[in-house]
Amino acid sequence: MALSQTKVVTLTGESKIAGEVVVRLSATVNSNTDVSSAYSEQVLNTTLYKENKAEIRQDMDAFRVLIYGLEDELAAKDII
Repeated sequence: MALSQTKVVTLTGESKIAGEVVVRLSATVNSNTDVSSAYSEQVLNTTLYKENKAEIRQDMDAFRVLIYGLEDELAAKDII
């Protein structure tokens, strides 16, 4: 018998303005699929999003960098 392993990591984040959650971010990185990650974003407050797009998008970009870093880490360990 050979041991087979899968590593699934879930990342979550929130982009806030003045303490209010404007966007919720989520990603799942799975070592057992051809596509190594799934990403979603949910805008919870469209008014604050429209008024603060630049800041919110910086948070979104930073979250994607975390995803890419995790993908690279798993690939370097030959898990994905």
